[in-house]
Amino acid sequence: AFGTILKALAKIAAKVVKKLATKPGATYMLKQNLQ
Repeated sequence: AFGTILKALAKIAAKVVKKLATKPGATYMLKQNLQ
């Protein structure tokens, strides 16, 4: 059951990343996270 939850979270995270990637602020957010 725990594995399925992790898979679901991974899918959601991938969707969020794709949405952020289309926005101009994505590069700014990535730079902030890398620092």
